[in-house]
Order: sequence, then structure tokens, then C-alpha cells
Amino acid sequence: MQYHNMLKQKEEQAKAQQAAQQRALTEKKKAEDEKKNAEKARYDAIKKKVDDEKARIANAEKLAEELVKQEEREKESKKAFKGVKKGFLG
Repeated sequence: MQYHNMLKQKEEQAKAQQAAQQRALTEKKKAEDEKKNAEKARYDAIKKKVDDEKARIANAEKLAEELVKQEEREKESKKAFKGVKKGFLG
């Protein structure tokens, strides 16, 4: 009877130890997943900032090109009207 109780106790201890190990592994995996999620969120935030900055620069360059073209058109139109005015007035 004592031997049977001892075997039963050892079996329960083994099960408890196995359950504790399983909980520890689960907690470790959960912590790793949370760390990965935090790193991904940080990466995504930085990537968004970089993408936004790239878009802002591209828009600024596009606007600068449009302004240069507009200035060129204004110069051309002034030259065209300059010749017309001389011919018209003179």
C-alpha cells in the first residue's frame, strides 16, 4: 500500500512538473509573440514616417517643377504679347 501511494505521489509530481513546464513554455512563447508584435508595430510606425516623408518630398519636387513650367509659360507669353503690343501700338 505504501509503495502504491509512493508511486501515485511520484506520478502526480511528474504531472505537476510537466504542467509547470508547459505553462512556462506558453508564457515564454507569449512574451516572444508580444515582443515580435511590438517590434513590428515600431517597424510599421517608422516605415510610415519614411513613406510619408518620401511622398512629401515627391510632392514638393512635383510642385517645384510645375512652378518652373508656369514661370516659363509666363515668360513666353510676355514675349509673345511684347511683340504684339509693339506691332499693335506702333
